[in-house]
Amino acid sequence: MKTIDVSLLWRRWAAPLVLSAIVASPISVSAQSKPTIEVERVDEMSPYNIAAWWSPVAYDAKADQLYVSYLRPGSTKRKDDVIIAQRDSDGNWTMEDTGGKAVFDTGHTQTSLAVDGDGVVHFTYGMHFYPFRYGVALAPQTVEAGFNRKAPGLMLGKGPKFTYPNMATAANGDLYLIIREGLEGRLYHYRLDGKQWEDLGSFAAEKGSTVYPDQIFPDPNGDLHIIWEWAEGGPQATRHMGSYARYEPNTGKYFRADGSEYTELPITREAADLYQPLEGEEVYKRGVHGIQSAKMALDENGMPLIAYAYSTNQKHHGYEHRLAKWDGSQWVRETVASGPFSNEKPWISYFDGQIHYYTFPGVGNGGDSELALLMSSDAGASWSVPIVIIDDLKIARPVGTSFEGTDFLYLPTAHSDELYLGMVQFD
Repeated sequence: MKTIDVSLLWRRWAAPLVLSAIVASPISVSAQSKPTIEVERVDEMSPYNIAAWWSPVAYDAKADQLYVSYLRPGSTKRKDDVIIAQRDSDGNWTMEDTGGKAVFDTGHTQTSLAVDGDGVVHFTYGMHFYPFRYGVALAPQTVEAGFNRKAPGLMLGKGPKFTYPNMATAANGDLYLIIREGLEGRLYHYRLDGKQWEDLGSFAAEKGSTVYPDQIFPDPNGDLHIIWEWAEGGPQATRHMGSYARYEPNTGKYFRADGSEYTELPITREAADLYQPLEGEEVYKRGVHGIQSAKMALDENGMPLIAYAYSTNQKHHGYEHRLAKWDGSQWVRETVASGPFSNEKPWISYFDGQIHYYTFPGVGNGGDSELALLMSSDAGASWSVPIVIIDDLKIARPVGTSFEGTDFLYLPTAHSDELYLGMVQFD
């Protein structure tokens, strides 16, 4: 384990970075609540375990236990083993092979997991237009009892349709899953009381387009916030039109950020609440780069804060890292780090009035491509100087989860094929 004293971090910089896209005059770390940063190695991982779409880390607050899922090189030809690792309250790790296998397919067949209200781990894996692949722990609050990998009955008859699963645990302990089924975005619900999954239907679809689910995020009231992207035609690497909806389980209805209801489902591009519309010379067309890999947090009012990569020149190497937020009447967008980026993706959290934005501010500014934290206590009007999270390993696609002022960061290395956990705790 490595613990970082933030007061020492910036001796390495001879002068503040010139980050005009961040702030004209970055405020000091001392003006913000100083975080404590710990980074520890989890395990070796497969080189195919490096995408940003998934939800591979979950915290069980009742048991003070953390779970991560990942792919590890196995003995089966051209397939990785699916592993669940559990970290207890004393910092001890237990790794368990689930018996699942995922084919070599970077960016598509990784894992997602969630912990239900009984402390039972559920996970998905190995899907790129595959049948639904899923497992559930045989006992609560442990991985050592093994797993049942039989898919729920309602998914079994659907055939090879599934890609990009993302799960979340609601306030009542139920689970929700968004996934691309065929070319549409679909929502599933696991009822804790009946121990069964149910199909809640398609939330986004349009003929001639493909939906890319980014994240589903629960709020304390029990609602689920969903963000996704659109691609023209079939599946492809270039996507556009970042979209948002809030799902209300009590009514089964979907709403925009302004509170207006989506009266027709599934949601189409024309009806979608766009936090990032087409911009400048961007067109909705195959081969034109737009938006990538959005992640979300909620502010104290339950309104979305979205971190994402956006290409300003419509090319793979032209991405900047942005923040989109709802100001009460409209979506407001700003550039947090200008890059230009290609594979690097941002992540975001929020706690006690402060935005935590994880990015790579040195890229394109003469600095190193290190993952760093920027903090803002004024809704993004100004940002702290960057705080390096991990300085000796290449991390391109961080994801994470948060609980009461601690960010748990899932940090897959881009070249050394190792998985790390970062824990950033705020005062």
